[in-house]
Amino acid sequence: MKKQFVAIFLAFCFVPKFRCSDEKYHNDESAETRWNRYAEFLRFYGGGDAISSGIDPKDFTHPGLSENQPNAPIPPPPALPGLPDLNITAPKFFCFNYNLTSINFTCDHLERSNPRPTSVHRLRPSDIDVIAAMGDSITAGNGAGADCLLEVIIMGRDLTFSIGGRASLEDGALTLANILRTYNPNITGYSLGSGPASSIEKARLNVAIPGARSRDMLDQAEVLIGRMKNMTDVDYDNDWKMVTLFIGGNDLCACSDISAKEFANNIKEALDLMHSEMPRTFVNVVQVILVTEINKLTTPDCHLAHGIYCPCAKEFYNTDWKDVFELTKAYHRAVEDMILYGQFDTRDDFTVVIQPFFEETYIRENDHNILSPDCFHLSEFGHQISAMSLWNNLIEPAGQKRKAWNYGDVVECPGKPGKRNCKR
Repeated sequence: MKKQFVAIFLAFCFVPKFRCSDEKYHNDESAETRWNRYAEFLRFYGGGDAISSGIDPKDFTHPGLSENQPNAPIPPPPALPGLPDLNITAPKFFCFNYNLTSINFTCDHLERSNPRPTSVHRLRPSDIDVIAAMGDSITAGNGAGADCLLEVIIMGRDLTFSIGGRASLEDGALTLANILRTYNPNITGYSLGSGPASSIEKARLNVAIPGARSRDMLDQAEVLIGRMKNMTDVDYDNDWKMVTLFIGGNDLCACSDISAKEFANNIKEALDLMHSEMPRTFVNVVQVILVTEINKLTTPDCHLAHGIYCPCAKEFYNTDWKDVFELTKAYHRAVEDMILYGQFDTRDDFTVVIQPFFEETYIRENDHNILSPDCFHLSEFGHQISAMSLWNNLIEPAGQKRKAWNYGDVVECPGKPGKRNCKR
């Protein structure tokens, strides 16, 4: 039975997948790297060892937004080599007008502040010494880099948008951590591999756990603080830290009507702990994604997956699915009200900033490029454009932050709106 499982697994994973004919969004991997990822999955599956407001305009802001670029034409999907013509209509795949296999990051280098700033409102990107993340399966990296359904179980933490540290921008690994590494090569905390949160040498300061909800953020904050204090390459009292908290999808998909007030209060408890325990900290709170966008994915495999992950948000299963949309918007408002109240701005070395790029992000019909093979988690490309959007939000001033990412957006430079950083 085990041999049959391995054979089926390898068959799924080595069948070529549709790709755009002249645009590529998945990083090339050596055969050895690819095999190691499969081996890690088999060990894990088999039960063995698991292989801003107030920021200085010269530093962390830019004064405006860039215009979207027109979308590139959509070529037909290439044929799968070696398979008979079954007269099946292939799903619609989209190509984009920039190539994320290599990022030419040409923003002006901002030297580290000298002396080191004591106020969070004087931070430059090069002043960030430590990066960390909290959340659920998206931050844990499930589906990032997956080429087949079975690979979604692998937690590709080194590819996640907020803290992934695989390779570099030059290799097409667009993550917030890799952008910050161009400013400070000595930054620490970013994830270096795949595996559970307990695998400290790979997860590093990514403490996200698949299935986590807002009620779990306090526990994750406790784990994060303890882990930071024990890391030899972190000067806990003096290093500037950036933490990204992204949660809420599982609260919405639990179909149990977790109220907006309860959701915001759960996040507040985690922020209260960080505010009391963490010196020199900048916290990004990324607003929850619009889970009801899964209704735009209508293929049979997506219907099946959504029936498992989030049936209450899917019209196919729930005629009252719009209630989930309204609850999502209520989550957004409750978190915004809680943070803008100002309770976390009582110290000069700590702040919490909402990054709203998911609030109004809508996908195209049956756009499978941004999602993993399970039609739910972000693909590697989805993480890349989320990283771009998080960075752009980060350098946009309060009141002017984009609430959506769009095809054609570019990686912006602090102080230089519209400067392109993606090779065509």
